[in-house]
Amino acid sequence: PSDSWAGCGSSKTWHTAQATVRVIDPLYPLQVGATGVYERSATSSITGATSVRRSTCRVTDAVAVERAAAAPTPAYVVVCDDGRIERTTWFAPGVGPVAYREARKRRGLRKAWVRVP
Repeated sequence: PSDSWAGCGSSKTWHTAQATVRVIDPLYPLQVGATGVYERSATSSITGATSVRRSTCRVTDAVAVERAAAAPTPAYVVVCDDGRIERTTWFAPGVGPVAYREARKRRGLRKAWVRVP
């Protein structure tokens, strides 16, 4: 996970927010079965309100990601869940994130992408 964010949301009160992340239990080194816990603290620059959410991340698998115009890319599947949103990143060592999926628990898919080489 990132160690900070800016522009933390799309609503009127959170779109310019800032956030920091505290590592409670690191996910690294990446290997299937590893878990990590992170706490994000965001502050609205408009209202001053704060939001604190804890994410649990798990390395659930090691796979080969199919990408256009590239050989399959070996990657770890990292699933982070904060209770409202589940973020899945396919992370290739030496390359970084090669695919991403974000889904809200109640409303479903929010965004997804595959990195083009």
